Amino acid sequence: MIRANVLSHCGQPRPTKFRQRWSALNEWLSPWQIDLFDRNRPQPSPDNMCAMLVVTASKNGDPMLPAFAGVGIPSHDLSSWIKLSSIEDIIALYNAPAEQKDVPVDIADRAVPKLKRKGPSEQG
Repeated sequence: MIRANVLSHCGQPRPTKFRQRWSALNEWLSPWQIDLFDRNRPQPSPDNMCAMLVVTASKNGDPMLPAFAGVGIPSHDLSSWIKLSSIEDIIALYNAPAEQKDVPVDIADRAVPKLKRKGPSEQG
């Protein structure tokens, strides 16, 4: 995880050499439609992925309080965000209300078993 520069508009981070080097790890995430038959497509790194801590400055409010704090996954060329979520949204994923959790559904069995009559060739 690397730090992005403070942005007031949640736009793309400035493409410095350091950020470009790290964001290149996300090249396998950039094509949304992966060609399954392309053997030369970028392979995911088994232990590395680039994410950025994004903090935006508040223009009109208290300068000590950020307007936005979150985690973003940049594209490999830093042209867009693959995913940008606020810290509140990430925490909310772990604190989902009880009524939203998976509740087991009872499905009634409507099958009615019937015995077959023996045919003339099967009678003994």
